[in-house]
Order: sequence, then structure tokens, then C-alpha cells
Amino acid sequence: MAHAAVPAKITHQGRLYDSGGAPVDTTLPVTFKVYDAQGAVVWSETNSVTFTDGYYAVELGTVTPLDVGAFADAGALELGVTVGNDPELSPRAPVGSVPYALVASDAVGDLHPTSITINGVPIVDGDGNWVGPSTGLVGATGAVGPTGPAGLAGPFGPIGATGATGAVGPTGAAGADGAVGPAGPAGVAGAVGPAGPQGLQGIQGIKGATGATGATGATGANGLNGTNGLNGAIGPTGPQGPAGSVGAVGPTGPAGTAGAVGPTGPQGAQGVQGTQGPQGPQGPQGAQGPAGAAGAVGPTGPSLGTYNFCSGGGMVRADGTNDFPCFVQPRNDGVLTTYACPVNVPAGSNITSVLAYGYRASNQPGYFEASVHSFGAQTFGPTCWSSNACVWQKTSGLPVGNTTLTLHSGSHIVDAASRYVIGFALKGFNGSEYAYGFRITYIESGVTKNLAIASHSCVPQL
Repeated sequence: MAHAAVPAKITHQGRLYDSGGAPVDTTLPVTFKVYDAQGAVVWSETNSVTFTDGYYAVELGTVTPLDVGAFADAGALELGVTVGNDPELSPRAPVGSVPYALVASDAVGDLHPTSITINGVPIVDGDGNWVGPSTGLVGATGAVGPTGPAGLAGPFGPIGATGATGAVGPTGAAGADGAVGPAGPAGVAGAVGPAGPQGLQGIQGIKGATGATGATGATGANGLNGTNGLNGAIGPTGPQGPAGSVGAVGPTGPAGTAGAVGPTGPQGAQGVQGTQGPQGPQGPQGAQGPAGAAGAVGPTGPSLGTYNFCSGGGMVRADGTNDFPCFVQPRNDGVLTTYACPVNVPAGSNITSVLAYGYRASNQPGYFEASVHSFGAQTFGPTCWSSNACVWQKTSGLPVGNTTLTLHSGSHIVDAASRYVIGFALKGFNGSEYAYGFRITYIESGVTKNLAIASHSCVPQL
């Protein structure tokens, strides 16, 4: 009967976690090394190991055969495991005896070797024939050994049928004891099945999280109160003098002269004001006095800039004319007058141009100026978004005739949270400067549009 050779491999299995405590799911190169008691490497190999939820199993000896002879005198062995390029895992795992080594150390049951050789001399060949020396196989007859112990009593035979009662015969002599029956055969011992190979000790797992702090135990009972210390001795009380008798009340002396009046004390705090009394009824209205004399007529004050009219309007006025306001001119005293014009352009539109139109009638000192800006919903400071950055553009130095001022040229998206305003001012004398109005060009939804604002529709500020 042939028997399989002892496999020169060891099964090793374990579980691997990453630095965050999560099981590894991948394939990695793993180097296994066996160290002797002095820390020297006696065997090593590198395997490609597949980890599933951290678990793995590998047969050591698949790449580099295990040298059993190298292990024989190595003493206590330890297995080191290195994953990829990481440092070797710590601590190393002790290598225990596998079942085949245990059987080889102390054989039990029947032996099934393929051959027997002692110190290099063949004793039994592969067919089970004795091929060793024949000398000394049969020795001299030994002395008779001591008598073995008595065998166990044999089983009782079956009870026979009861015979008829015979006559009572004479009592016979006691017969000799019968021989002890042979012991029954021992049952066959079942064959001991081979033990499976013992795996290497698994890698030590990551330290578990610290458990929650246990509940605070109940407060122990208060200890007994200690006995009070002895009171110290009371010192002696000093002697109290005798109380004197109360003397008789003497007669009232004469009243002294009144002293001088002292200075007036500080004024006391004002008392709480009383509630106001009800209002009395209104008296009858007096008779109107005579009218005073008319005062002298005062000098004519300076007038605001005036609105002039142009003829040819589309509607006839109540007086039969067709005039309409077409421009604003300065005051007649040379004082600066300022106006504000609200600009209503849809939010989100792109303002590309703002122009101011006027007329310069003479080269007398004076000018027409304008600027465009915006204000926040809750602020009064201007936001200078125009291409001129809030610098007022004016007609000073321009030749006589029609004038055009560029207040903005570029791109500006209208903010819905802001108020847009054109401010303009006139300085000079009637007939020297004129402000006609303004044109705002903007793009809404891809369509270019124009908004015209007449100067006479603006509100004077100063």
C-alpha cells in the first residue's frame, strides 16, 4: 500500500487592514521570511497575494521550497511578513510545530515508510524486504518469564431448561474448581485519522477601540462621625464692679440766647412736576385790526433758470398757441443752477452711450455741464460707473453753436438695485447757454434702443 509523501509546504492565512483600520481589497506582493532564534533569515520567498475584505491564504514553499534540514537546528522560529514596500509587520509570528513534525517526533500507530535507512545503511528496501545485516537477529533462548496475570472470566453460558426434580442423593464430595476460561478477544482499535496541518499563527490584529467608560459606582456610605474632642477649660471670669446708683435728675437750666441764623442750606431737589391741568376753553376771537400801510416794494430777487418755448408743437394750447418748452437757460445773475434727471432704463440692459445736447449762444463767461452716475438703494454716495468716472463734462471753451457732451461711451450693465441719474448745471446769463436734453443708447435683449430726456423735465436742485 503506497502512502503520500509529507508535503513540503505550510498553509498561512490572516487578515490585513490599512492604516485607517479598513480591510484591504487588492493584490499585493508579500514577502515571507523565517528567522531562527538568533534573528538570522533561514528561508524566504515573495508571493503575489490577493486580499478579499482583508482575508488571505497562501502556501509557503510554493516559490522557494522549505528546507526541513535548515529548520532542524534553528531553535525557536519566527515568521516575518512584509507587504509591498512597507516595513515588516511587527511583531513577528512564532512558528509552531506542524502535525507532520509532531508525528515524526513521536510516531503512533502503524508505520508506513517507503524504506528504512539508519546512519546511511539500508535496513528495509522499498518492497518491505530486510536487506540489513543478519548477524544478531536471533538471540539465545531467554529465561522463562514470570507467570502472567490471570485472564478475565469468560462469559456465563445460557441457562438450561429446568429438569425434573430427582431424588435427593447423598451429598457428594466437593469438586475441584474448574479452570478459568480464556479471555475474550479485544476489539480492533480504529485507525487514527491523520491530523490536518496546523496553520501558522495569524498576524496580530489592530488594537480595538477603547470601550466606553463604565458607569460611576454608587457612593459609599459615610463613615461614622468621630467623637468630639474635650472642651477646653473655661478661664476664670474677672470680677464685675458694683453698679452705681442712678443720680436724681437735676433742674432744667435757663434757656440760652438764640444763636445767629445759620447760612441757607442748599436747595432741595425739585419735586415731581404735577400733571398738567385741562386746557381752558378758547376765548372769543377779537375783532380784526385795521390794515397796515403797504410796505415799499423790495428789489427783484434773482430768478431760477427759465424754461424757454419753441413754436410748432403738435397740440394747440389754451391761449391758441402751439408753443412747447424746448430748453433751459441759466439764471440772469450768473449763479450756478443744478438739475437732476431720473434715468429709467430696464435692469440688465447694457448702456453703451450717454450724450448731452446744448447750444452756446455767445462767448460770455458761463457754461453748461453734465454727468451720469447711480446711487445704491439705501445710499446717497454716487457710484461712478461711466467712462468719465463722474467727471463733469462742460462746454467751457467750445465754439458758439450747437454743443454735444459725451457723458459715457462703453459698456455698463444696469443694476436693478441702483437708481440712475443725469445731473446737469447752467451758469451764465439769459441768452448765453442753453440745455436741450439727453440721449441714452442701450441694448435690451439684443435690440438697440434710445431713451430721450428733455432738459425741462428735470428737477431743479439748487
